[in-house]
Amino acid sequence: VNERQLRGEFTNLEKVFAMNPATPRGMEEIAAAIQQYIVQLPHVGKPLPKVWVRVRSALENYSAHCNYITLQKYRDLCCTSQLTDPEQQDILSRYLHDLGVILHFHDDDSLKHYVILKPEWGTAAVYKALDTKEVRENYGRFTRDQLNTIWSDSEYCNMQNELLRLMINFKLCYGIPGRPNHYIAPQLLGIDQLEYELGDGPKLLLRYRYDFMPKGILTSLIVGLHKYLKDQRLVWKTG
Repeated sequence: VNERQLRGEFTNLEKVFAMNPATPRGMEEIAAAIQQYIVQLPHVGKPLPKVWVRVRSALENYSAHCNYITLQKYRDLCCTSQLTDPEQQDILSRYLHDLGVILHFHDDDSLKHYVILKPEWGTAAVYKALDTKEVRENYGRFTRDQLNTIWSDSEYCNMQNELLRLMINFKLCYGIPGRPNHYIAPQLLGIDQLEYELGDGPKLLLRYRYDFMPKGILTSLIVGLHKYLKDQRLVWKTG
């Protein structure tokens, strides 16, 4: 490992460890170092109201037999734990959302009515759709009827609208304008660039260079700019 080169590319690189995953030699040292860095994060050790801790504990206990609850049920659990102010309830749910303990999207008209107690449940549902053979073979194009079939089992059937909104919020897909109930997941598109003409007149070319580009940034960009696609056809995995 060229540590000098890595430090030039990643200014936040803390330390390089030697390890052997087969043994696994060095894993204890790595785990201890990760724990040490975690406890130094700004929010770790920050004093929190005891009532917040009680609410979090109540949510975790409820998640043992439930993947999600309604917003009203969340407020009831808060009141049972003596957190009665709705504004403080919302602040706490945003805090727990930011920590990844729950998922609660306050600004989404559909998702704001539910609190997802198990984020991994939502993730599993999303990738169940994206990993479906029919969707993959159609290069990420799917319909609402297909989603209804994919999420027809009891674990998901009552939350199909919300799970679709979850995919859209995570910029994993977008609805095709002018084609109701038809969607595209850009990460499953074909890799071949399509033929197109830019037309006459002056052109403005912008080039962004990344020393390190996160894997999903192009597909997220496609989702964000999809309304500008000509005829909603000229799109491929990287353009």
